[in-house]
Amino acid sequence: GFSMISDGERQYVRDGVAQGVRLDGRPRGAFRQLSVDADLLPLSHGSARVTLGDGTDVMASVKAEVVPLEAGMAAAQRDLLTVHVEASPSYFLATTAAAEAYASDDAAAAHTAAVRSVLQAVFGESGLGDAAQLEIVPGKFAWAVYVDVLLLRHCGNVLDAAAAAAHVALRAARLPATVPVLGEREEIDDFDIMPRPEDAKPLPFVSDEAALPLCVSLARIGEHFVADPTDEEERCADAKLVVAISADGKLRGLHKLGGDAVALGMLPDCVAAARAAATSLFPCLDQVVKSSAEDAGADDAASRPNAGFQFGS
Repeated sequence: GFSMISDGERQYVRDGVAQGVRLDGRPRGAFRQLSVDADLLPLSHGSARVTLGDGTDVMASVKAEVVPLEAGMAAAQRDLLTVHVEASPSYFLATTAAAEAYASDDAAAAHTAAVRSVLQAVFGESGLGDAAQLEIVPGKFAWAVYVDVLLLRHCGNVLDAAAAAAHVALRAARLPATVPVLGEREEIDDFDIMPRPEDAKPLPFVSDEAALPLCVSLARIGEHFVADPTDEEERCADAKLVVAISADGKLRGLHKLGGDAVALGMLPDCVAAARAAATSLFPCLDQVVKSSAEDAGADDAASRPNAGFQFGS
């Protein structure tokens, strides 16, 4: 996180949070306006862009390729969903504080690595579900899914924006349909790919709406936690927690990103606050995914209208 902030500014932010009034007028548990667009990149299998307020901006792209499985290896034994995170050249210039905090290549690399680590844990480990569903020919071929996240602008809470973009891109993604091919022994040993876009199907593990979680970041400032912290609030935070919550309200992960220790007694309230915030976000993302699915059968994928939605005020 950022550290360049005066004692006076820090105290001003802390006093406001203690009184339940944040710099932008939000209550402690509220998110900024969330804007989501899907199907922006016609050459990817799925894509989404998320902005928070008029600042933090992230794009995610999903691509898939066929990979061979080693003899005797099941798909579940191989990492079939990989997250990669990269920052645009202007990402660290969004604010003077960001430019100063990440002036060195090491600091910038550590920041993107931290974002990737959480996203890989949330989606690659807890969100993939049954990896065997990605098998095309059992024991021989499977889909490998790559989520590329591009950080465009940092004005606080980039991790939640990145998780939301990845979430929508994965749910909006469509894979080509495959047809099994029988070998000489009347066993399936190969496959053909159906070229028609209208035959494409969603990723198998997103058929369960609760499979892919969202992240809700909570910054502890004084004795209170705030959701969706701005860059100023992140610089004032004593600690930061990232809570992964699925659509059914279940806790799917808990990650601590630096700062002081968090008392165990505070965790139930943190999870409850994250669950409340996620509950308000899922309908927004669901609407974007639904619009994307309705447009998925267009003959010309490049001419499909983008699915978009805004949530909040």
